[in-house]
This record gives sequence, structure tokens and C-alpha cells, in this order.
Amino acid sequence: MTTFTPSGQEKKNAFRQLHGEPFVWLTSMGLVLGLLMITALLAVVAKEGFGVFWPKKVALYELSRTASDTSSGAASEWIAGELIKRQSKHHVSGDDEEAHWERQLFTGNKNYYGMAFRFIDESDILSVQYPKDVAVIERSEYGDAIGTPVELLTEEGQEVKYHSPDFEKEFKKLIHDVAARRKTIRNIEKKQIGAINFKMRQIDLERSSISKKNDTAGSDAGSAAKTTNLNAEYAKLQASYEVLAKQARELHAKQKQSSLTIKLSSGELKTIRGDQVIHHYYPNRMNVFTRLMHFVSGIWNFLTNEPREANTEGGIFPAIFGTLVMTLMMSVAVTPFGIVAAIYLREYAKQAAFVRMVRIAVNNLAGVPSIVFGV
Repeated sequence: MTTFTPSGQEKKNAFRQLHGEPFVWLTSMGLVLGLLMITALLAVVAKEGFGVFWPKKVALYELSRTASDTSSGAASEWIAGELIKRQSKHHVSGDDEEAHWERQLFTGNKNYYGMAFRFIDESDILSVQYPKDVAVIERSEYGDAIGTPVELLTEEGQEVKYHSPDFEKEFKKLIHDVAARRKTIRNIEKKQIGAINFKMRQIDLERSSISKKNDTAGSDAGSAAKTTNLNAEYAKLQASYEVLAKQARELHAKQKQSSLTIKLSSGELKTIRGDQVIHHYYPNRMNVFTRLMHFVSGIWNFLTNEPREANTEGGIFPAIFGTLVMTLMMSVAVTPFGIVAAIYLREYAKQAAFVRMVRIAVNNLAGVPSIVFGV
């Protein structure tokens, strides 16, 4: 019977395998833990981020006098808003500490209330209702308005009451017309008038250059003729500018002819200019399908629209476009240098420990090694 005697190299390999096994498990556990942490972080970000686009119901709360304005003399106060979160708070009374629950509401109407959020104590709530007629109105400034529509004033001066069968049709038509004019105004002011202003500025620079040249070397027939042509072209541009500016003023004036009157939860009537209205919906009427459609539409508008209200509202399209272009330009610029660096490190550089560490690290971690080498 023959016995197997492992060689020295086999013993050495077995020793390494035996003592390296714990480190394999340790690195595997670290990888799993890292993936779990990343997944948890993405889940929290998705929950908090996508929740902004999901239309929440608007509740109408009746609060007791202790939470209302005592100077009004009213027995209770009404406030409408979307429930953002519910949290506990501790109230210390003497030696005792009591826990109370409070709710954070998004009340909107920032220009009317001075703030868009409010905390209320659950102990002050007398009743909660979900009126079907409450509307959330997205505006071009001051955030959303929350209230019950009362009356619509069309561009033709026609007053349409909320309970009229034509109210929704006229309101949607108003929003569509206002959006179309807003786009036309932006095209006139930014593109057409902007192009004219650029040309007029170039003419001003040319005339200034000719004037300085004449002051230094004296005037000649060529300079005089060129100045005459520039003045004629400038006059044409000025006339075109006046026509476009008049069109923009007329469109701006027409934008302000329509308005919407809403009733706040406090009973006050407020008027919103038609050119401020971007979108509206009735959250307490929506089912799962309409909420999902609103959710998808909100995300699309956020990704494709431009920001407004000092970058606190609107979309992020310029940021996405700028980041994409910058990344592509950087990639195109640094890739050739990355290829040269990779060839040098592999073929010409002395294969010392540091060089090998750099090459292995980049190859293992970088999605596109040539870009990383280039940077």
C-alpha cells in the first residue's frame, strides 16, 4: 500500500489556502455589507424623492381655539393642507414630561400666509374632511396655491362660475393659451430680440473702432461710407426691435387679462392672474390611475423644464444638459492622453510596485480606464 506524501510546494499552497480562507469570507462580507448600505441609501433617496411627485390628498382640518388666532374671536379655525409627516414632541409641565403628536402640513399659499408649511397639534384637531372641490394650483411663482375655485375670468371678459358645466373646459383652455403665449414671449424676448441686440452691439463696436481710427489717422471716404452703411443697418435693426418689443408688450398685456378667484380654507377670496397658472388638479377626486399619470407627468416635467423662482421651482433640464455635455467634452479631451499614459505605464515605465498598483487599481475600478488614465 502506497502513501501519498505532499511535496513542499503543495504544503505551501495548502497553508496559504487555509490561512487565506478567513480573509476571503471577510472581504465577501464587506462587499455584501457595502451593497446593502448602498441599496438602503438608494431606497431612502427614492422614497423621499419620488414622494414629492406623488399627489397627496388635501385635508381640511378644524382646529380648536387654542390653536387659532384668539384675536379673531372665532371658536375654531379651518386650515387645509397636505400631510407631510407625523411626529411626536415632548412638552414639559413642571416636573412632568408629556408626549404629544403633531402633524406637519403643506398649506401652500406662501404669498398669502407668509409660509408654505405649518405644524398643528393633534390634540387641537376637532374634525378632518376631504372636500372634493379643493384644487392644487401650480403657479409660476410663490409655489402652489390650495383652495376651492370660485370664478374664472376669461380673456374675453366672460365670468364663468365654478359650478358651471363649462368651467373645466374654459380653465383648461386658459391654461393652454397662457402656456402657448408664454412660449411665444420667451421666443421673442430671448431669441429674436436677443439676436437683434447682439447685432446692434457688434455695430456699436465697429462704429467705435472706426471712430478711434479716425481720431488717430484722420477720416477718409472709405470710413465715412462704412459708417453710413452701419448707421443704416442699425436703424433697420432698431425698427425690427421696436416691432418685436411691441408684440411682446401686447402678449404680456393679454396674459394679464384672465384670472382665477379661489376661496381659501379661512374663507378669504384671493385672485390669481391667469399668466401665473401652470397646472391644476383636484387631489381628493383622483384614483390610483390618475395619481400614477400625475406622478409620471411630474417627473417628466421636472427633467425637461427649466428652473424658475430663483431655482427653487421648475425643472433641472439645464443642469442635466450641462453636466452631460461637460462629461462628454471631458471624455473626448482626456481619452487620447489616457491611451498614451496606459501604453507608457505598460510598455516603457519600470514595473515597480507603485506603477503596478496604479495599473491594477485603474483596471479593476474604472469603467473606462482610458478616461481615468487621462484625468
